[in-house]
Amino acid sequence: MLEDRNAPNGLGNSSPFAADDWFEFLHDTTLFANLLSNDYGPDDAITAQRVSGPTNGALTLKADGSFTYTSNTHYVGPDSFTYTWSDGIASTA
Repeated sequence: MLEDRNAPNGLGNSSPFAADDWFEFLHDTTLFANLLSNDYGPDDAITAQRVSGPTNGALTLKADGSFTYTSNTHYVGPDSFTYTWSDGIASTA
């Protein structure tokens, strides 16, 4: 007699890994970069979504992690924004 069963494989979802990001560039220029280039999801593709900021410039963030950032005219100094990323199962900020 044969019987089909779903046997647990014990693999589940492996947590994705995110590394800190920081960038430097000249003022009055546009930065083109990718937030996810140093992150990985061993099981699934990861996507990014902006949560807040920046306060001193304009940001366009795509789901694949690529983004453009342009600081306000003549602004020199730090700026930041917050984003989350997810592998469709787990996410982090």
